[in-house]
Amino acid sequence: MENQTAKGEAFYINNNNFKRNDKGPDMVGKLLLTKDQLQALIQIYELAREENEHPQLQIDIAAWKGKSKQDGKPYLYCKPEVYFGPRKNKKAAPDEHPEDEW
Repeated sequence: MENQTAKGEAFYINNNNFKRNDKGPDMVGKLLLTKDQLQALIQIYELAREENEHPQLQIDIAAWKGKSKQDGKPYLYCKPEVYFGPRKNKKAAPDEHPEDEW
C-alpha cells in the first residue's frame, strides 16, 4: 500500500508577546506547507471535483505541550500532515473544550 500521508515540518506555537488587548490571541505560530502537502491538498480537491463532491481539505496537527527551559513559558510543539487516502465519514466532534491548566 502506498504511503498516503504528506508530512510537514514541525513548528511551535508560543506565547503572543505582542498581545495588545484581551481579544488578541494568547499564542501564535506559523504553519508552513511543504510542496508534498500542497500537492496532496490539490489531489484531494481535484478528486472531489471529479466526483462532484465537496472537498475536505484537512491538515491534521499533533501537538505536545512544553515549557521553555529559559523562562518557563508554555509552548506547543506541533507536527502537521495531510492524509490524502480515503476518509471515513465521521460524526462531528462535540464542542466541549474542558479547561486545561498548563
